[in-house]
Amino acid sequence: MSNLEEFLEETRQTTPRVVLVNLDATEGKLATLEGVAKNASCKVVGYYSHVNRGLAEEARRVGISVVLSRGAFANKLEGILREFCSS
Repeated sequence: MSNLEEFLEETRQTTPRVVLVNLDATEGKLATLEGVAKNASCKVVGYYSHVNRGLAEEARRVGISVVLSRGAFANKLEGILREFCSS
């Protein structure tokens, strides 16, 4: 989805098991993900450019479950998908 508000509405109607978020693309709206991040049945995995450590700290403050640099995310993506998307 390209629209953050549409995404948030969708997560209210159907609770996903995992949400993958490019933190660099949140454009200052990271706090709006707090409700999704605090949902116990949904794991939020955020990734960011390694040069933007402040964004990683902000993501942790709003409750994002896993915060990884883009490189670490790429290396762990298969395991993340296996853990949360397997039947």
